[in-house]
Parts: sequence; structure tokens; C-alpha cells
Amino acid sequence: MECPNCGNDIELELVSCADVKVDRCKECGGIWLDKGEFTRIRKKGDFYIDALDVKEGASIVSDTRKCTKCNKDMDKEIIAGVEVDICRKCMGIWLDQGELRALYNELNK
Repeated sequence: MECPNCGNDIELELVSCADVKVDRCKECGGIWLDKGEFTRIRKKGDFYIDALDVKEGASIVSDTRKCTKCNKDMDKEIIAGVEVDICRKCMGIWLDQGELRALYNELNK
């Protein structure tokens, strides 16, 4: 899969004990979440959020994003004050580095 932000390959990771496979770009730290994955990760708590949302070296390269799954243009949407990219066809979400933590924090206030 190609990163919608920087165009590099995205690596599939299995989050231990959360039974969620998360696609993350090693280059920019962005995360692709398939429909329902954020809810499952959110239930597992801070440890999993910190393990997934890398803290270094990320930058936004592209403002126009294509879905990693179906290659359709994604829409920008504000969820709990955090701007994320959503594919309306497959309902996946692209989160730039730091957005997973920000979204988690806002929804758990």
C-alpha cells in the first residue's frame, strides 16, 4: 500500500492483544485505520495509542489524499476538533502523526 501523505510503502503492524492490524507509514508516521479499528484501539487505552502514534520526524507532504484501499479522493473532516482524512467509499481514516493521540484525548475528556 502507498502512503497517502508521502507516497512511501505502508507497513502492516499487529497491535499486541488488541487484535487490530494497523497500517503505518515508517517514513511520515501516518496511520491508516479501516472502518471500526479506531473504536477497537480506543477501548484498549493509552498504551496502544502511544505504541501506534509515533512522535518523531513526521511532516505533512501532501494536502490531497487518495485512499490506500480504493484509491478514491478522501475528504477532510473535523472529528472532536481534529482534522482527519476519510474515505467515503470504504470508510477508512488516515491520521497524520499526532492525530491519533489528539483524537483519543478529545474523545476521552
